[in-house]
Amino acid sequence: MRTFSVLSQFEAAGSEILEFSGLVPDIVHGTEFELLPGAVDAALQSIANVSVSSELQDTLLRAGVLWYVNYFFFFGDKMLGISLSTIGMQEDVPCEFRA
Repeated sequence: MRTFSVLSQFEAAGSEILEFSGLVPDIVHGTEFELLPGAVDAALQSIANVSVSSELQDTLLRAGVLWYVNYFFFFGDKMLGISLSTIGMQEDVPCEFRA
């Protein structure tokens, strides 16, 4: 995954990635490795680098990238071992609503 992450930084690699039809789904499925945060991080970096091109964005969408990335909005902080306190945010922010 780290190799894909580095390769995806180059513009010329985008056309090569498109030529191999199974490569983009493999990168997307790399986000499933819950016990390997380094692989997940590399897969997410690859997705971010590849998503610059509109053709590659379409390929990512067809590979179902939204389903995998949406998971991180809800559970990614716990899966990757990141707590809100380590990034300087409060975990429990009291919120009062009064009518």
